[in-house]
Amino acid sequence: WSHLEDSRKYHYDHFKNKITHNENINLWYENDIESKRDKRLSPVRYLHRMGCDRAQGLAFSPTDEKVIWDKKGKYINSYVPPKLKQLTQEEIETIDISDFFLQIDIICNYDKKISDYFLDVIAFTIQQPTENLKFATLVVSPEEGTGKTNIWKCIERMHGGTDYSMWVGPQQLTSKLGKSWLKECINIFCNEVRVVGTKAQKQAQIDILKDLIDNDTHTIEPKGVDPYQIKNNFNCFFSSNDDVQELIGSKSTRRYFVVNCPFSVDEILASHPTIFDNMKKFIDDESKIARLHYYFKNEHKIAKDFKTWKPMITEAKLTMARAIRPQLYRDLDEMRVKKHGPFELDLVNTRDIYEHCKNL
Repeated sequence: WSHLEDSRKYHYDHFKNKITHNENINLWYENDIESKRDKRLSPVRYLHRMGCDRAQGLAFSPTDEKVIWDKKGKYINSYVPPKLKQLTQEEIETIDISDFFLQIDIICNYDKKISDYFLDVIAFTIQQPTENLKFATLVVSPEEGTGKTNIWKCIERMHGGTDYSMWVGPQQLTSKLGKSWLKECINIFCNEVRVVGTKAQKQAQIDILKDLIDNDTHTIEPKGVDPYQIKNNFNCFFSSNDDVQELIGSKSTRRYFVVNCPFSVDEILASHPTIFDNMKKFIDDESKIARLHYYFKNEHKIAKDFKTWKPMITEAKLTMARAIRPQLYRDLDEMRVKKHGPFELDLVNTRDIYEHCKNL
């Protein structure tokens, strides 16, 4: 057992690789007849009388290290590497994974620059699993069924499946309470990401998402029990059928790589009649998933100018940022382009703009 100092009431079981509340330990060991302990001592107190190991908290980092140290102290790493299917050289050379790349091309509107960057993002999560991407991937499309979830499921399978990833709704994602699933998770998928409520509530939700994307230490607050901390980085993959997202405050918002798939399902099927059926089979094929993982691990070359803290600024992101600006700003932009009102001359007097807006 290791006592988790930040939580106080939790211990980590190294045999079962999970945390346990002190009350459960005391209940389970009440029938212990082998330990020669003073019966006035509870099992938990006996653990510490005998010298129980202590750690600051839990970590879930894709590394073989069982203990992770940082400035705050020692963290127990509960991550156990997944086991993907082992491929022969012949399988590596013959297994066809072209459907995945076609689906990426469709999602990215056949823009090679964007699709190459998308592949770099996926490759980075596999080649540098302990590093933290400081941005999330957000894919939007005009309607459901364009293949966004197919991409997410392939990424999930390559990282070990649902034991290492969490699919959440928007309320789970932005809630302050709960989130016990964070303690055993390296990927977060949300198919209908959104922020709702008053301006203050929306900002609070945006800040929670920022924390998930940026930070590596997080607090879990289960209902009815004490909160505890975990040390972990997350790969965040979000999607939506709403192409206007208030997550994108401006074009300079650096926490989102935004992709817009402009096609309807009928348009995609007209060009690629079997793509969705092929992808469903792809997702459930262990050999194809293993071959795709091999590609991203050993064959894909990440661009030299790829930065973990600076996502590509796509036209989809610029359009989204423009769409959520107040109408007044858009009106002023239009006047500036048409050289109306205070923008008749190239040199503009800010006082004239102020007076013009006041008169409106």
